[in-house]
Amino acid sequence: MADGQEATAWHSADQWSESLVVDDNVARQLIVPAGIFARVEGTDSRMEVSNSFGSWPASPADRPLGSDELWLKLPVGANVGSPVKKASWARPSLIP
Repeated sequence: MADGQEATAWHSADQWSESLVVDDNVARQLIVPAGIFARVEGTDSRMEVSNSFGSWPASPADRPLGSDELWLKLPVGANVGSPVKKASWARPSLIP
């Protein structure tokens, strides 16, 4: 991307669960594969984002979803059709 150009999509790194060691074996689960998220989809009451690996709930930071749900935290004012330029994952307490 050249200087002065605005980002047209948000790139997410792999999202992993915390490592668990059982009998000297390390296990962890890939929760969201790395990918590019371009637009907010869905409806006003149930927004989501998707990439080539699946779709996940999304919501603006001022309208958080449940603490038991993995969701993409969008900037305040984001709505269906908005480009995803900046975001972060809100992880449930069950997935440290």
